[in-house]
Amino acid sequence: MTDEPKKPYRRKDHPEHMTGLKPMKKGDPNRNPGGLTKESRALREEQARKADLILNKMIDAVGNKSDGDDEAIALIRSDVLKLLHTAIERVEGKAKQAVDLSSTDGTMSPAAAVSDAVLEALKRKHDPKP
Repeated sequence: MTDEPKKPYRRKDHPEHMTGLKPMKKGDPNRNPGGLTKESRALREEQARKADLILNKMIDAVGNKSDGDDEAIALIRSDVLKLLHTAIERVEGKAKQAVDLSSTDGTMSPAAAVSDAVLEALKRKHDPKP
């Protein structure tokens, strides 16, 4: 026997670890890179289109209250609006929100006066009282 230490077994070290595997082909029904079928994607796009039409009708009804479209105005509730908003977001994605993290001097570090005041308050709170 040799004095070499035995390496731990790894699957890729096995001589037959790649046998029987075939590369994926484009258009293969078992391959689904987007996660949705063509039908489910089309259904989501159709629902988003309908939601957009309903929202436009609601906006027009609110803008033209004299037309008397009470049915559209009655649908303006938070749960209905959330449902319509979700249907549109499924296709278009959520809007990105910008957050400004810079301080007044243009750096990313907090202002020194505020930091010192916070540290002093923490010291007063957690230091034992004499």
